[in-house]
Amino acid sequence: MQDACFTKIQAGRLLYPFMVFIFIVIGRVIVMSCSSKSMEFATLVDIVRLFPERGEQEALRLFTGFRILRYSYRDIYDLSLRCMAFFHEKGIRKGDCILLWASNSPEWAVIYFACVTSGVVLVPLDARNTADFVNRVSRETEAKLLIRTQYKGDPGLAIPTFFIEVLFDQLRKIEPLAELPEIAPHDLVEIVYTSGTTGNPKGVMLTHRNLAANVTDILKIIPTNETYHLLSALPLSHALEQTGGFWTPLAGGGTILYIRVLKPSALFEVFRRESITVMVLVPRLLTILKQRVEKVLEEKRLRGYLKFGLRFLSTLPRTMRKLYFYPIHKRFNTGFHLFVCGGAALDPEVETFWKGIGFDVVQGYGLTETSPVLTVTRPGDTHLGAVGPPLEQVEIRLAEEGSEIQAKGPNVFGGYFKRPELNDEIFVDGWFKTGDIGEIDEDGVLYIRGRQKDVIVTSDGINVHPEDIERVLEKQADIKEACVIGTGEKQDVVHAVLLLENQDVDAKRCIELANQELPAEQHIGAFSVWKLSEFPKTTTLKIKKNEVRKLIALEDFGAAAAPTQTGTPVQRILCELASVDLDRLHPESRIGQEVGLSSIDRVELISRLEDEFRIDVDDNLVTPETTVAELEKLVAERKDVFSNLRFRRWTLAFPCRLARLGFEWFVLRPALKIFCKIKCVGLENLRDLKGPFFIVANHTSHVDTPLIQTLLPTHLGRKVCPAAWKEYFDVNDDTPWLKKVGKSLAWEIATIGFNIFPLPQTVGYRQSMVYAGELIDKGWSVLLFPEGARTANGEMGEFREGVGILVRNLQVPVLPVAIIGGEKVLPRGNSLPRRGEVKIAFGRPLILENQSYAEIALQVKKEIQLLQDQLS
Repeated sequence: MQDACFTKIQAGRLLYPFMVFIFIVIGRVIVMSCSSKSMEFATLVDIVRLFPERGEQEALRLFTGFRILRYSYRDIYDLSLRCMAFFHEKGIRKGDCILLWASNSPEWAVIYFACVTSGVVLVPLDARNTADFVNRVSRETEAKLLIRTQYKGDPGLAIPTFFIEVLFDQLRKIEPLAELPEIAPHDLVEIVYTSGTTGNPKGVMLTHRNLAANVTDILKIIPTNETYHLLSALPLSHALEQTGGFWTPLAGGGTILYIRVLKPSALFEVFRRESITVMVLVPRLLTILKQRVEKVLEEKRLRGYLKFGLRFLSTLPRTMRKLYFYPIHKRFNTGFHLFVCGGAALDPEVETFWKGIGFDVVQGYGLTETSPVLTVTRPGDTHLGAVGPPLEQVEIRLAEEGSEIQAKGPNVFGGYFKRPELNDEIFVDGWFKTGDIGEIDEDGVLYIRGRQKDVIVTSDGINVHPEDIERVLEKQADIKEACVIGTGEKQDVVHAVLLLENQDVDAKRCIELANQELPAEQHIGAFSVWKLSEFPKTTTLKIKKNEVRKLIALEDFGAAAAPTQTGTPVQRILCELASVDLDRLHPESRIGQEVGLSSIDRVELISRLEDEFRIDVDDNLVTPETTVAELEKLVAERKDVFSNLRFRRWTLAFPCRLARLGFEWFVLRPALKIFCKIKCVGLENLRDLKGPFFIVANHTSHVDTPLIQTLLPTHLGRKVCPAAWKEYFDVNDDTPWLKKVGKSLAWEIATIGFNIFPLPQTVGYRQSMVYAGELIDKGWSVLLFPEGARTANGEMGEFREGVGILVRNLQVPVLPVAIIGGEKVLPRGNSLPRRGEVKIAFGRPLILENQSYAEIALQVKKEIQLLQDQLS
């Protein structure tokens, strides 16, 4: 009996820690859940005040296209206070307006925080707005400052202008503002100009109360915490991104990742590198992603696999579907689970697709005027095609005539900026008239039918919703996109405007196929083929139907598609980079010889094209011989880009690092001791140095790399990746077999033994830049030899501008290294070394900012020359 009691007591003692652990975990979950649900904010300042206590927890990330920069909550709070001081220096006070004309970035976020906290009114402008639009908004708001990207032309405003790219450098020189003004719920946060589909933008005034109420309600449906990692895909100038993709994650302690150039390869690169769990996006982007997934599976002959899963597994639990569709989830990353969609109606077929393969899709509805969310579906909601019930503090109703959706709540704005005469048109008895037509079911769930102004009333008096017809048309593989409008004297003819995949498609046959699916009252009565590369669109990718209607009404629509006197966008970029006039460019002009672009200019050209058109450009196809016409075609085709360089990431793993350590101690160090009489200076500069950085050296011999790797302190030398001339290892069909074997063996030794990666000197350079950025993010330093070749006589050659590109874009310090005598130990053309003296000097790290590529290359060369002088 005593033994039994003793056993029970022992068991209790063993179970006690386990039970305590379980209670702690459950308690933390409950606390986190309750804290998320109970978060209520009177102003946005209440959210910003949470930042200091989160300390070094990550808040914002930026994928520059090459590496990922990280900012903690403490960083952005400190920078925000400095930005407020910056405003103060410029004479900008509470109630004054500033214009922000740039793409999403941490700098954009800091400016927003500073405005919110100081009472300065932000006027966000989409990066694609024209200079004329910026001028009009500036005059109307009487703005005191313009902060813009340096990649946009000067709009010619008579107010101070500042480049956003150098903002952080400027802010770090300014002391934070100590005294903060009082902010009330009714204070104005921003004036958002709707780009709209009507062509008549208006300034929407949003207050702290409007935005804070919306964030409070959203957090009750989608709680956020430090595990919430959002990828930003919409412009911050849009209200949906601000509320759903900015304030909501940050209020709960989540992380936001921005991409400098939003293109397909960048999206999947950050999914591969980072833990992303959520995306906020518009239906068009979700449709494009669906098409991309289907295309990839089609190319791999896996369409049957997709169809089977969607047809027979749709009723299984989500975890089972995720397991079946693991290859798709792996491409996004296995932690990603939620799409938040808004800004327009989502095609039920697209919603079914994503839910069917195991993702959650939450769909919301609202307008800029409502801050912007009015209704939202809940995770796991089964109302297909719905936009959900209203938020807690929101009321919605349908007008008795026409079923127009009307709303009221603390998130609804008070009126348009300097347009009080419109209030009577947009409000009725305190209810805001959205202009959208909808239906509400017995569960109080809202369904959107379309925009009231877009409804086509046929001659028979039938109401036709263009969205229904557009969905049918866009199911056809030959139609890239469709826009349905009303034409004719009474706008009663259903007219389809088709953007086709290529010129060979029979548009008439496409219309016939669509009419076979459509009810008789929705039949298409007329059609046009859109002759431009894209439809004109708003920032949320809605088609501007008024502009479409105007263009197809022209007698010669082809003339509207012709290049303007200022040239096509591609021609304008070429003119800017080459500093030539438009008349110098002809379709057959080669961008190298005739236009005058250098290899560095070509890298810049590709970046500018990707930024302008949001596409991937294969830099292997952009050579000195590429003509202007070929470049235009390359942009128009928008083909997927696949890297032809293969980087051996597995050489960074522990087994290879262990093998290299053995190779170093048992082969390299003894060999260097035998053949090299080494004199080394400057090691004291490395004692407290922490990587990563660029190690930049002059190139004397093949002994340079092992010398640097073995002389660096252990904590630095073990994590070095040398960049090697790719073309040195290239072979072709004409290469003798013995040389092929030799080069293959050299490649194996170089990649495994020395951890090198290829750096092309002709084409494909940007792929290596992206890999270098990945290495830097993982804490590896990169070794560069900017001369591109070994010296023959000991004299230093010219440094190529490629080192400037890497240093400026990857934003890490440069460690200069000078070498003398390596060419005597292993001269060019010799296979066997001979004993000789080698001198090597390590300099102090350099931080090079706001300089041109050529200036960076020149400065690094001068530093290495100074080190050589010390050795002589």
